[in-house]
Amino acid sequence: MKRTRQRELILENLRGRRDHPTAEEVHRSLRAECPGLSLATVYRNLNYFCEQGLVLRLPAAGRDRFDGNIRPHGHLYCERCGRLFDLHSGAVETFFDRVREEYRCEVRQGAITLLGVCEKCGAEGADG
Repeated sequence: MKRTRQRELILENLRGRRDHPTAEEVHRSLRAECPGLSLATVYRNLNYFCEQGLVLRLPAAGRDRFDGNIRPHGHLYCERCGRLFDLHSGAVETFFDRVREEYRCEVRQGAITLLGVCEKCGAEGADG
């Protein structure tokens, strides 16, 4: 696929986010800047980016979400509010390091997704 302005906008948008959007959310966020952008174009380009290793696809609650951060890292999916959080923990990095050592392989990208309840939802549940 050739480079296009729409493709560059989609990738730039995704890499600038920390909220792990769906294709629909990427499309919504770019409509004002690029009114001719179709949802089909967003889907096609996100799939292409995933195939090329430029973006991670994160299945969560039956919907694909996308992450522009392809470095090996972890996520927490909150089963109450549906948010997907990056995990910034040495334990995640240690896990990937151990896989590299034990299996003598190069891990270039990957994500671990844990299911649970985030701090905000856990605190709300404790009050109710």
